[in-house]
Amino acid sequence: MDVVKQETNNGTPVREEQRTATPRREERHVMAPAVDVAEGEEGFLVVADLPGVAPEDLSVRLEKGEIVVQGRRGDVGRGPGVEYRRVIGLPPEVDGDAVSATFARGVLELRLPRKSSAKPRQIPIQSA
Repeated sequence: MDVVKQETNNGTPVREEQRTATPRREERHVMAPAVDVAEGEEGFLVVADLPGVAPEDLSVRLEKGEIVVQGRRGDVGRGPGVEYRRVIGLPPEVDGDAVSATFARGVLELRLPRKSSAKPRQIPIQSA
């Protein structure tokens, strides 16, 4: 299952709208953060690496069946900084209202629980 959507441009993961974004006063590099996706019975766990991003510079939104992760870090003395952007498509069995996120030491964890109807369950067998 392809949970994470991305395109590549010269080896750098980006989305189409990032290549055509309007120029900013100070030019930043836009990168898709590295992510790991694990699937279990209860749902999915997505772990994204966002080194140098402060919690106040991180945004996670749910839009039209996709999670949009955006963050920025300023590299003082090393240039204008880096912007991170990643769009993660939600599988249909994920309960979008129950998605949760935690962020600590540059690591974002997104928990994407399955809808109750999508979780495996045991069906009792009755004798006739």
